Amino acid sequence: MISDKPSPPTGPAAVDWKSDGSMELRWNVPESDGGAAISQYIVERREVGKKSWKQVGTSTITSIEIRGLKKDSSYNFRVIAKNVVGCSAPFIIEETFTAATAVKLIPKGVPSAPNNVQVTILFISSFYVI
Repeated sequence: MISDKPSPPTGPAAVDWKSDGSMELRWNVPESDGGAAISQYIVERREVGKKSWKQVGTSTITSIEIRGLKKDSSYNFRVIAKNVVGCSAPFIIEETFTAATAVKLIPKGVPSAPNNVQVTILFISSFYVI
């Protein structure tokens, strides 16, 4: 059996924002592992307008929590699969993600009990003529 580098991870990618500067990024496994198990996924980001990619972490599963994103900054991400032979080409996620202030809904308190409640009984009768 010949082992090779894996093919790139696949999409679609999905994101869940955890807080203002933290998100969970998910992707799918490569079409081919190259004949050797995937040992890790390398996740990199590039801030929009910059040229270089920066590694944000590694994962042994198809998701990772990314922290430390700057408010109102936009990012692109890519994911690389790695096995014992080497690294795949990157799966570049086409969507751009922007870290923004999360809207937090804070209740103002428990509502008070209703007052001036009245119950009205409505009685409707029907007569049928045969």
